[in-house]
Amino acid sequence: MTKNTIFTVDFPSEVLIHTLESLSPLLDKALQHSEINLNGQAISKADTAGLQLIMSFLKSSEIQSLQVAWINPSVSLCTSARMLGLVRELKLEC
Repeated sequence: MTKNTIFTVDFPSEVLIHTLESLSPLLDKALQHSEINLNGQAISKADTAGLQLIMSFLKSSEIQSLQVAWINPSVSLCTSARMLGLVRELKLEC
């Protein structure tokens, strides 16, 4: 793990089942850092599979005692999370 570095995950505009193959390695790479920022500003579409991947990432980061923070979660991300009842699980403040 890389200590004392902040790694930023810049999410693509679509966090959908067909984009998970490219997003998963990025989230795995983030787990190598002690502090992680999740930039959700560009997210315009998110489906259940995409949000489940983020939830899994957040659980892994919690197990490893990593610091994770959202920066600029988009309205679309918040709406999708709210519709699925996942705002709390995703640690979103929207």
